[in-house]
Amino acid sequence: MSQDYKIQGSLAIPEEIRRSLSTIGFLEYSERSKKLIADLNQEFQGNELLAFPGEFKTGQLITHSNTPRALYMAWHFKEHPSGLHLSTHTENIRYKDSLPNEGNGTYSDLDGIPVFPNEGENKDLWQRVKDITGKRPKKTPFIVSGLKPVRDSSMDSDFNLEETEHMKVEYAPWLKENGWVKYDSKKEKIVRCKPRDEGAVYVVVPSDQSGLRRLYRDGSLYLDAGYGNLLSANVSGRVQVVQDPKSLTEKISE
Repeated sequence: MSQDYKIQGSLAIPEEIRRSLSTIGFLEYSERSKKLIADLNQEFQGNELLAFPGEFKTGQLITHSNTPRALYMAWHFKEHPSGLHLSTHTENIRYKDSLPNEGNGTYSDLDGIPVFPNEGENKDLWQRVKDITGKRPKKTPFIVSGLKPVRDSSMDSDFNLEETEHMKVEYAPWLKENGWVKYDSKKEKIVRCKPRDEGAVYVVVPSDQSGLRRLYRDGSLYLDAGYGNLLSANVSGRVQVVQDPKSLTEKISE
């Protein structure tokens, strides 16, 4: 039941977007999220770069986000519907101004991974995702979500990615170069924009358009798709979730 999840968020969501979400915030450790963390740690047992280090206390924000942890939680939310899902890149851009203040100075891995045209960082996973999706981007990066990370010691990062029924592929021409983007509500997509445009978010990408990278909101609220270390994590990491409008029965802590 979704009300067992606890989020540190805000109900101060602008009226014009309440039809899309009831809140966006950070996941707390609770009786419901205890099961999520236990399942993840069981999947990645024995590797502290994949499993969560240490234990969380009830009411504590879940920290130490990284790519495999985020992708696993995103998959778990879809497998066990609860009214919550891990934030997407589109939501992160569209609802940036609705993040709780604690978003400043923290980072959150999102529910997808960017795949760039040229061979580079995380070569084995880069090839794996191209094989799974059947996509061979010659010029345009794409973002894949809905993959399940599994322990695999034959891979450089000690995990592999499995195709699931939740897999989604989205071409992302706005990831071709660094710059400012925003969500265009009329076109219903992310577009390039000027720095002072309302809702503008700065995007960072690899200059050589190579490899499979991390996709996360950084401490300056930028969207970073250029970092190649999928496993690094620290106490500033947050699990950024979105609550669907129909599940407002959940308790929100300010």
